[in-house]
Amino acid sequence: MRSITIESSKEEKRIVLITMISNRGVKLQLTNYGAGIQSLKVPDRDGTFREVVKGFETFEEYEKDTACCGSTIGRVAGEIGYGQFALDSREFLLGLNAPPHHKDGGSKGCLAKKVWNYEILEEGNAVCFTCRSHDGEGGYPGSLNVEVTYILTNQNEVVVDYRASTDKSTVLNLSTNLFVNLAAKNLEQFSVQLSNTRFLPTDDDGLVTDDVAFVPILFLVISCEGGPLGDP
Repeated sequence: MRSITIESSKEEKRIVLITMISNRGVKLQLTNYGAGIQSLKVPDRDGTFREVVKGFETFEEYEKDTACCGSTIGRVAGEIGYGQFALDSREFLLGLNAPPHHKDGGSKGCLAKKVWNYEILEEGNAVCFTCRSHDGEGGYPGSLNVEVTYILTNQNEVVVDYRASTDKSTVLNLSTNLFVNLAAKNLEQFSVQLSNTRFLPTDDDGLVTDDVAFVPILFLVISCEGGPLGDP
């Protein structure tokens, strides 16, 4: 495993690119800017290694990116309607970075735009990223310590482990905003299999519409033929 410095002027912290390689040749590249995945190259059926995630080559592109491509997003991934939520009999107002709603942690304090500390764990072929979000940052209550660990196994699995602690009641929904295309083309007739039996239905604005929904099977398969996910 190796790391290289690609930028050193952001918040007086080094921005690095870390390369992990499995014993089967899968290459995963991570950056501490946003604690995200910059590149993932895997073999196709012919043994040719191909790029399967969207990433950028320069720090400037990541700074300008509004989709937080490949990065850890939060404190809350997704939309919070009208930037408002109630907790412990208190009302909290967040910035409306996706008017009229708050999205993916907002523009102030967004985890995807932070330079994270990191530790390379050679023994487990893993990298652990850590950062702190202060009480009131982005409008969220509580000081929050976040830890995101990426593990590349020799079975060619990419495991992402999220952990967090806080000194006050707060809301939290972390995610890695990864854009994946295993076909290396467009997303038409693309299927995703999720090993889950629960999901949250959302409306056209991405707002949750109901309680947790259940499906009576272990694997939920989502297919796409045209439509928003099928656009090139």
